[in-house]
Amino acid sequence: MITSSIMELMRVVQKASKLFILVIVLTSFSVCLAGAVLAQNKGQATPSEASILLEPASQQLKMKEEFQVAVVINSTLPLAGADVKISYDQRVIDVVSIDEGEAFKNVPLKSINKGTIYITALAERKEEFTGTAILATLNLKAKDAGDTNLIIAFSPGDTADSNLTQVPPADVLAKVEVGRYMIGTPAQKTTAAIKRFLIKIFPYALFLAFLAIAGYLAYRWYKTQKAAGPEVFIPEEVPLDQPPPGQQAVSGPQSANSS
Repeated sequence: MITSSIMELMRVVQKASKLFILVIVLTSFSVCLAGAVLAQNKGQATPSEASILLEPASQQLKMKEEFQVAVVINSTLPLAGADVKISYDQRVIDVVSIDEGEAFKNVPLKSINKGTIYITALAERKEEFTGTAILATLNLKAKDAGDTNLIIAFSPGDTADSNLTQVPPADVLAKVEVGRYMIGTPAQKTTAAIKRFLIKIFPYALFLAFLAIAGYLAYRWYKTQKAAGPEVFIPEEVPLDQPPPGQQAVSGPQSANSS
């Protein structure tokens, strides 16, 4: 009787152990599956994220080659307008012109100022934009060799940089892209980098050369003054027979009282 009870208890324990192991295995599998899904989706924009992209985002170019970069906006929310601010290296890239895209009909601002491109576009009344389209096309020229970027200015919550404005007014921009462009051969890149470095340090080198010349001239003046010795005033001797002007020569002793 006791033996059978013990055997029954052992069978219950074995079943409970198998069930516990099964639960652990299923839990581990679920965690691993969720981790894999999160890892796959990490860094990818969700359909609701509004974005500003550059196409192509990367390109190899030759010196003096002209090329185009499209500024593409994407949003599942209705947009009333867009502001885009793109910075670039004026030493490497020239902006030839800016063409309007099909995203908005009204583009009141297309300007270039000190290495920054400004684009502002507005939707017509009750014609808000939704979807993916080209906001503008940048016509560029490879001015000099080097690796350079087109950087879309964007900080979450900052309305002074690039924005995508929905209806009612609110900035919904969540993602931007950096354009990377490689211009010239390795030898051309090296030569161009050295040239830009020399141009950059030239004002400082000129200032140091001026200080060196001024210091040398001051040193030469000091040596000349030291070799000449101190200046001593030596009055001219006045001969006794030639008194200074305005005085008469004394020919002999004079009496105090004349007779």
